[in-house]
Amino acid sequence: MDGQVTSNFQEIENMKQALRASVPGIERIKDIDINTNNCYDFIRRKNDQRGRIRARGTIILMLILDIVVFPIAIILTFGISMLMADHIFTNLESGLEAFALMSVVVLFFGAIILNVLVFLLSFLKRKKKRATIDAELQKAQEDLTRFQQEREAQARIVLGYISFLPMNYRYLYAVTSILSYFENQRADNLKEAINLYEQELYQIVQNSHLPIYKEVQWQMNHKVG
Repeated sequence: MDGQVTSNFQEIENMKQALRASVPGIERIKDIDINTNNCYDFIRRKNDQRGRIRARGTIILMLILDIVVFPIAIILTFGISMLMADHIFTNLESGLEAFALMSVVVLFFGAIILNVLVFLLSFLKRKKKRATIDAELQKAQEDLTRFQQEREAQARIVLGYISFLPMNYRYLYAVTSILSYFENQRADNLKEAINLYEQELYQIVQNSHLPIYKEVQWQMNHKVG
């Protein structure tokens, strides 16, 4: 009988040591999972931002230029044509008429050149924005790969300690709770500890308005292993 008690005591001590040793690794995995989720959110926002980079503003500006400049040029052309009459396709006898006609030509071609410049500058600006976003997305993808590798490494270490725990209890809140049951002598074996935790978990679920409910739900969705 004494041998059985001693064996049971040693088994609990071994589990307590293993649970304690696993806590830093599980906490690190939790941090990694949070960073991973943030990284996914960042990538989603940047992809949305990249998709919104359009030439819409440039097109509107070009239309405004055209609406303002070309009607003026047309009006001037009509007015000059009326003034010049017979001289429009012959030698221009009036310096004022020549200047006016040249102004119309410059206005037309100036509007075209201005449109081209506006579009070119806008294109270069959009290209620069996309390049910046692409660099940020590449960095985020590299971070995701690093997080995944680090999580796998940490999970192997943690599972080396708590492989005796069923899969459904391999997260921080469950591990620390089961450890506290052993340390406070509320459970004499793993089965009793798990049953106590299930009772506590039921109370948490019943009181789903408590802040701890969302935290436990999140951890349950990010188990180790």
